Amino acid sequence: PPSGSKRTRRNRNRVQAGSNPPKDQYLAGRSRRKKRTRPRGTETPEIKTSARLSQAIASTRTPRELEKLMWRELRASRYENVLRVFEKANVNASPTMTHYLLKMRALEHISASRLEAFFAEMDINDKEFIVKKARFLYERGRLRDALRTLSSQSRARALIGNGDQLQRVALLIRARAQTALSFTQPDSTGLSAALNSWFRVKYSFRNAQESTVFSEANLQIRSIAEKLKEIRG
Repeated sequence: PPSGSKRTRRNRNRVQAGSNPPKDQYLAGRSRRKKRTRPRGTETPEIKTSARLSQAIASTRTPRELEKLMWRELRASRYENVLRVFEKANVNASPTMTHYLLKMRALEHISASRLEAFFAEMDINDKEFIVKKARFLYERGRLRDALRTLSSQSRARALIGNGDQLQRVALLIRARAQTALSFTQPDSTGLSAALNSWFRVKYSFRNAQESTVFSEANLQIRSIAEKLKEIRG
């Protein structure tokens, strides 16, 4: 065909199959794409969840209903939603001990600083609250504060937590804190207290002798016994 015909111009501008289009063509092609819009009545899962939660919160009338709602959101790992439900209970001036404990569990996954503020503000006579507060203090090096906190846990019951498991955690925290303090300024009284605590830990984990805690107890018992032997001559 003669030069300049429509067919020639089409051949010149044709992109071979399998080749990448020129950059400007690619960008132009994208710019001409019609922007997708979400059909009416279809929201993202987050929006749907938020809307359903708001409706559920508005429909609750009793503290027990709020507890059930908090449990549901906690088990679904929607921790901020747990706090939203708690605010409803707080506004109604009817938060129960369970409400506070579920709030604590949610804060464990959200913010250490907010959990610290919660522990500083609240004083709940519940084994789970006491043990978790002591663990929080121990992990931040506040050993004496952790031991003071644990002093009241033996008389407290666990409302929603596993009391036996919490008791084992309490024994472990006490033994570790006492050991750290006794090795800082070794004396027979402190070391003996730590040694006795590790014997309690070992007995508590006697049915889990393959666990790392049971091995730790054995190791600490030997180490403290040797230290006591040095001090006593």
